[in-house]
Amino acid sequence: MNGKRVSVTARAASQHAQKHLWWLVLILSFLLLVAHVFRSDKILVDNTTIILLVVLLVCPFAAAVRKIKFGGLEAEIDPKEVNKVATEAERSLANAPARPDAPPTRPEAVKAIEKLAETDLVIALAKLRIELETRLRKLHERAGHADGAKPKTMLQMIRDLQADAALPPSMGTAIRDVMNICNRAIHGQDIRDEDARRIIDAGTALLEEVDAIASQHSATTPMSKDVVSVAELERALGARYRVTTIVPYVKHPERRVYEMTHEGLDEFFDGYSEFAEFVVRVEEIQ
Repeated sequence: MNGKRVSVTARAASQHAQKHLWWLVLILSFLLLVAHVFRSDKILVDNTTIILLVVLLVCPFAAAVRKIKFGGLEAEIDPKEVNKVATEAERSLANAPARPDAPPTRPEAVKAIEKLAETDLVIALAKLRIELETRLRKLHERAGHADGAKPKTMLQMIRDLQADAALPPSMGTAIRDVMNICNRAIHGQDIRDEDARRIIDAGTALLEEVDAIASQHSATTPMSKDVVSVAELERALGARYRVTTIVPYVKHPERRVYEMTHEGLDEFFDGYSEFAEFVVRVEEIQ
């Protein structure tokens, strides 16, 4: 903790010095100029003095140089671009539908990313990139796009999900842009620590939202649909069902088995989200 505090203090002092160094350069330049004009015998302005003055003039701007271009490649990700991508992600999340049944704890993947960010921000960005792709592929499969022999690119999957309305257009764009920043950081482009943390915050929030979308999609979208006869419908409505549940007591969890009619199923599942027990099997009694 003390080492971290010293590091932060040193960094703050360095930033303060860089911020006000131009005043010193301005005063020194003025004094040298006066000495040169009036040819003072006590102060000698020669080539060495001029070179040192140029170095001093350049130093305050060294910290402001954030991009080095070589062959058209930018060596650092522009903070303005990061701000635009993060703002875009935040806006898409703000427009997402409210989910009152969201889990009280954060997903394990999000916790892992945040833990990595404490020691290595680039590795955390790599983990974020992997988790976003994994979630999108699972959602893509659940939406019925797993028939192709050749795996699709991320852009193709996002377009498919947007076309199915499984993923809001603005969120798809935000995910694509966050992953793009992650890719560039992974492949060697520098990114400021504060920018990396903002991308991680925006990306993990998107990750949680994709998890929620996938969960809702699996609960509301059937895997298959078949036409049944009227006789089969009437038999199903008049049948009796065996429902098996588990109650997750801390010391002695219980398995419970119920037998109920179709009307009983309606009543049981009407307040299902409020129950401590959860259903593990529903089968028709022949």
